[in-house]
Amino acid sequence: MALETNLISNWSFEGDSNDNKGSNDGTDTSITYGASYGKISKGASFNGASPSYIKLPANIRNSFPMSFNTWFYRSGTDDGALFSNMVGAPYLVGPLFRFAIVESAGVKKIGMYCRTSGYSDNTYESAEVTIPAGWNMVTFTVETGSNNVKFYLNGSSIYTGTLSSSDYFNSQVWIIGAWYDSGYNQKYTGYLDEMSLWSSILSTTYISSLYNNGAGLYFNGTNFVKNNLSNFLQFF
Repeated sequence: MALETNLISNWSFEGDSNDNKGSNDGTDTSITYGASYGKISKGASFNGASPSYIKLPANIRNSFPMSFNTWFYRSGTDDGALFSNMVGAPYLVGPLFRFAIVESAGVKKIGMYCRTSGYSDNTYESAEVTIPAGWNMVTFTVETGSNNVKFYLNGSSIYTGTLSSSDYFNSQVWIIGAWYDSGYNQKYTGYLDEMSLWSSILSTTYISSLYNNGAGLYFNGTNFVKNNLSNFLQFF
């Protein structure tokens, strides 16, 4: 299997939130694009203050297996949802999930926060992690049947658990950069680039390939290839 196998969508944020693989183009609210915000060429900037998010079409993927991968450059200390979903009103009672970076008193964790009904989250969360300054790559996978979930940071495993339900992903709308629970919350502050979604489980070998020793890969519309573009901002 190649990295391109079972790829549903890729958002490279080269000036817009169009899907380079499928038809899941985004609708932007207060998003800025440019080379200063990209890991590879251009990327997307989320301001974290006003609602700054990308809304994707309904039901991109509402069953397992599933893999998600993105590069992020975090510039704030508030909680920030990277990828989430929402349903019709009342929004906050589920089913829904959010994959987020959370921080409390300087302790950073990466987690998935889910609910099928009611107002309480089921929490699947890493221990404290060190997030280096600059660009980092984060990945999650969810297996079918077992509902086993795994998180990776820069290609290394940071969490393994089991979701209590497969209904968390039965959504109407998907969101990048925020989470909606009767208002846009956990608004991400920073940059995102090279975000992808698969209908299969990425092996550790493929995750390592995507990380590419910190240089990353980009999707050219057909294949994932090495970055031959100069973007030295990642080192500052």
